[in-house]
Amino acid sequence: MKQLSKEGVNVMFDSGGYHVQTNNGDFDELYNYIMPFYDKNRWAHQYVLPDNVPLSDDDDETVERKVKETRTNAKLSYHFLPEELKSRAVPVIQGSKYPHITDCIDTYSELDQIQTVGFGSFETFGKNNGINFISERVAETLRYAVNLAHERGLKIHAFGVGGPTAIPVLGKLGVDSFDCSSWLRAAGYGDIYFPFRTPRNVTHKTDRTGPKVFRSDLEELKKETGHKCPFCASYDKLRDSRIIRILHNLIVLRDMAESINSYSTEEMLDLMNDKSRYTTILRSIS
Repeated sequence: MKQLSKEGVNVMFDSGGYHVQTNNGDFDELYNYIMPFYDKNRWAHQYVLPDNVPLSDDDDETVERKVKETRTNAKLSYHFLPEELKSRAVPVIQGSKYPHITDCIDTYSELDQIQTVGFGSFETFGKNNGINFISERVAETLRYAVNLAHERGLKIHAFGVGGPTAIPVLGKLGVDSFDCSSWLRAAGYGDIYFPFRTPRNVTHKTDRTGPKVFRSDLEELKKETGHKCPFCASYDKLRDSRIIRILHNLIVLRDMAESINSYSTEEMLDLMNDKSRYTTILRSIS
C-alpha cells in the first residue's frame, strides 16, 4: 500500500469504526490504537478520524451520545495529529437527524485545515449490522449533508456503501467520493455485477434468492449494459473463479464511478430494475 501511495494511488486509512459497529472491540480501544498508528504512518493521502457509529437499533439517547462522542473525539484527534497530516484528516458525520448533521459540519468546519468530511450514518442490516444501505430517510439526510458541506467549501465522502444500483443515488445526491467492499463480498457469494443492475448469481451453489446468470444470459447482459472487460469474457471462469468475479465486479464499479455524471437521470432509470430499492429512491430524489 505504501508503494501504491508513492505511485499516486489515493490511499485512505479508515478509522476502524466498522469493527466497533460489528462488535469487534469498543470505541476507546479503537481510539488508543488508531492515533499512534497514524503518527507512525504518514504516507497515506487521507486519515479518517475515529467515530462512534450509531446502529439502526440504537435508541435516541444512544444515538445522541454516539454523535456527541464522534464530534468531541474528532476535535481531539485533529488537535493531536501531526501538523503535516491535518489537511488530510477526514472527520465523520454521524446522526440520523438534521441537527446531528448540522452540529457535525459546524464542528468540523471550524478545524482550519479540513478539506473533506465523511458521511457514515447509513441504515445497517445483516450479521452484526455489518452491511450499510441507503434508505429514503438516509437519502434525505445525506442530501442535506452534501449541500451543507459544499456550502462550507468541504468535499464529502460516503463510507461503506456502493454497488451498481447505489452509485446512481450517490451521484445524484452529489457525493464527491465513496468506498465499499460489496464487490468483494458479492464475489464470495457467487454474485457478479453489471452496470445499473442488481447482483446476479453465477455459481448457482447457494440458496440465495435473486436473479441468476446462465451461459445464455452473459452476452445479452454485456450488450444491454455496454460492459465488457477481460474478466467476463469467459462464462466458465466467472462461474468457477472467485478472484475472476472479484476483479470483474471491481472494474464494473470503477467504470460506473468514473462515468456516472455522464448519464441523465432518465437514462439511469431506464437501465435499472424497476423493483430495486434504489430505483425508487432515485426517482424520489430527482
